[in-house]
Amino acid sequence: EKIEAIPDGLFADCLSLEKVSFSDGVTSIGEGAFFGCEMLKTFTFPKGVTTLKPYVLSECLALESVEFKGDVTAIGEAAFYNCPALGEIKLPESVKGIDMYAFGYCTSLTEMKIPEAVEDIGAYAFADCSGIKTVNIPKNLTIVREYVFAGCKSLEKLEIPEKVTMLSPGALYECKGIKELTVPASVTSIGVGTLAGMEKLEKLYVKGDFKDIPEYAFDGTKNVTVYCKKDSQMAKYAEKNKIKFVAE
Repeated sequence: EKIEAIPDGLFADCLSLEKVSFSDGVTSIGEGAFFGCEMLKTFTFPKGVTTLKPYVLSECLALESVEFKGDVTAIGEAAFYNCPALGEIKLPESVKGIDMYAFGYCTSLTEMKIPEAVEDIGAYAFADCSGIKTVNIPKNLTIVREYVFAGCKSLEKLEIPEKVTMLSPGALYECKGIKELTVPASVTSIGVGTLAGMEKLEKLYVKGDFKDIPEYAFDGTKNVTVYCKKDSQMAKYAEKNKIKFVAE
């Protein structure tokens, strides 16, 4: 009998499962279908699967690589959450959305190329990916959501596109490797702890201004010099909180 769908949780916690293959007819793999398969090292999504359901490969502790045969458009919530051995993954250019916690605690990832077609990245999507050194923000993204890159301690550089209008609370919390950051003029909103704990941040260029700067936005970011506009909210906040700044 031809199988088209793998039910939710079908192979969850199959602790000895090491390898999986699919027939060409499979078009759906259910939520948490391979959750907690601790011995699974590689996984290939068949051509017919275009949406990754929530928790599909979450907690697969030995998972090292993932491939996609089809045009996947959506990465579901916590799809790869806590896959600490996952060292490489190339997302299809067809991906338009990455849900919350999708890659959280994938600590072996060192590089993430997010497709430019992506229009939304959920909160905590890459939180505590402590090995990531390079990641991009797609040019059509308008909001950098809560704690999306929090705890990416090895991240060395990040470019914020000019369509972004909001840096949500904790968005770059404890991104300890970034030394220089430019916030484009399009960004008018910043959240609690957005730039907190960025220990190596030395230069912050604020090209526009923020409507309001909440308490603890820069908590623990001690060595930064802010370059901002004269009489801006940023300049007033820096002066009030004894943050070094240069008004331009």
